Amino acid sequence: MKGLRLFVLFVLLMLSASTAFAQNTRLSIVRKEATIDSILDDIEKNSDYLFIYRKGVNVMLKRSISAKDQPVSEILNTLFEGTGIVYTVEGNYIVLTQKQVTAPVLSVNGYVTDGDGFPLIGVVVAAKRNGTYALTDTMGKFSIEVSRKDELQFSCMGYEKYDIAVISGQHVEIVMEEKIEMMAETIAIGFGVQKKSDVTGAITSINRQSIENKDVNNLPDALYGVAAGIQVVSTSGRPDEVGDIRVRGLSSNSSSANNPLYIV
Repeated sequence: MKGLRLFVLFVLLMLSASTAFAQNTRLSIVRKEATIDSILDDIEKNSDYLFIYRKGVNVMLKRSISAKDQPVSEILNTLFEGTGIVYTVEGNYIVLTQKQVTAPVLSVNGYVTDGDGFPLIGVVVAAKRNGTYALTDTMGKFSIEVSRKDELQFSCMGYEKYDIAVISGQHVEIVMEEKIEMMAETIAIGFGVQKKSDVTGAITSINRQSIENKDVNNLPDALYGVAAGIQVVSTSGRPDEVGDIRVRGLSSNSSSANNPLYIV
């Protein structure tokens, strides 16, 4: 136990000596718009100190300092003010580390509309730097928390992307422009969306002009004979019967007789 007490006392004395050394050593330094690295070089040349830079310490920042016969500790406190650099004295060594500065979180809210002023639902509002995102609700409104100096990107299928810079306490009103050429070149399929150029031979389009002049009472009869591969089958022959639609005939491996899937 006696040996342990002596060791603890020795450590305390060393720490006290290191602190006293930093407070008692006095220097005069006058530099204008010089890098921290060069100012630390001046301190090393005019004292017994050696600086150790740990990973991530930005010593290339430019600082101005005017110190006349001041303790090294005061010089360093002035030099590192506002830089996030902290130091510890270990004998003749001064070890520098960089504090992790957390960017302040800002709240941004607003709403998104189309060119006619109608709210857009499901617009993705994404922060480019930290990766957070939000979706607009049924009224086109959104709220998202982002870091300062981040950027928000608004994206929605069929509309041009829109980017804005983040400002503290910002309320934004975004009007998104339609991407007409995109709407003309995309086709909705049963499991997503593909470009029309990528779908070869699997899509048949029927426009309004093809069926508006036909004297029929229901949709199956209107589709009869206007597109290859579509058949309208009547089982009873009654005039008021709604026929069954068959796409590309009957399938040998389907008990549902190729009943089509309707997507609205």
